[in-house]
Amino acid sequence: RLARVFPNPDQTMPKLTAKLREPAGVSRRRSPLTAGLPFAPGELRDPQRLVVRDAEGRLLPSSAETRATWPDGSIRWALLDAQVDVDAMDESELCIDYGHDVQPFPPSKSPLVATQRPDAIDVATGALLARVARSGPRLFVSVSSERDEYLDLSSGASDLIAWDAEGNSFDGCVDELDVEEENPLRLVLRAQGGFDREGQRILSWIARICFFAHSATLRTYLTIVHDQDHPEVHLQRMTLALPLSFGEDAQATAGSPSGLWQFDEAVGVHRDAPLQMTQWNVERHRVTHSSPEITIDRRSNCTGWLQVADADRAVTLKVRRPWQSFPKRWWTNGRQIGLDLYADV
Repeated sequence: RLARVFPNPDQTMPKLTAKLREPAGVSRRRSPLTAGLPFAPGELRDPQRLVVRDAEGRLLPSSAETRATWPDGSIRWALLDAQVDVDAMDESELCIDYGHDVQPFPPSKSPLVATQRPDAIDVATGALLARVARSGPRLFVSVSSERDEYLDLSSGASDLIAWDAEGNSFDGCVDELDVEEENPLRLVLRAQGGFDREGQRILSWIARICFFAHSATLRTYLTIVHDQDHPEVHLQRMTLALPLSFGEDAQATAGSPSGLWQFDEAVGVHRDAPLQMTQWNVERHRVTHSSPEITIDRRSNCTGWLQVADADRAVTLKVRRPWQSFPKRWWTNGRQIGLDLYADV
């Protein structure tokens, strides 16, 4: 929540205040925040003179850039990246100062680096190393932290797969990959590809993968593009799934925002006993597991999280606003963690 305020009559430099609420019951440190900020003509001319402070007035890591200008050259829209701390189920108050009297955030060396390779782009965040392919069936070919590799590519299957109404599978294929945006706190890779079967493409896709400095979080925006010569495409299912290098002792758990519910204990997961959360209608979602048998039907939208872990590592999956284009399902069987962008219900 943002509001423009003037703290006292003697201070003419305006500021923005924001309150960030943590609804999922997870404490966050250096959590990435990206926001577009509008300004009136003449209010701001240099995006570096826009900084973020916490409630005690301490400067927080931030970076801003101009996205649109007024006819006089001043900033109309700025894109702000910042990193904030907020405790579980708590809120954090921020102050965004701007104007010609504001001193820029002191420059520092960022651990966020993209390295171009002929076959891939490597990204280091300071907490995570990832390799994203320029071509082929796999979008992610490596994700690691320190000495732990999270992915097992031995299966050779595609990350993205679509099934048509007759049950024919179309494997995702990466066509190209580029760095689309880059600043000290956030880096975005833009990948393009399609769903192919025996030389026929049914749909195309665009994936924007966001990396954040000092963070092990990846944020992916996936756009499905109907650019082929078919008046209609009938799908049975579409999924994005990553193969995990977890042991046979993998367990999974799930929870919801605002602490409305959470599994008391993790459950074992394997190929025949996945843990699934499905948004199957507006204000309707279901959580299922077969061993032990669990079925939770709720009359609400599912904005919860799903986590799978073994003794050495853990991966958490969160989906934004799944009710906007249901049905969706996110699931794990211990060997994979996936999101059905269109679920077969």
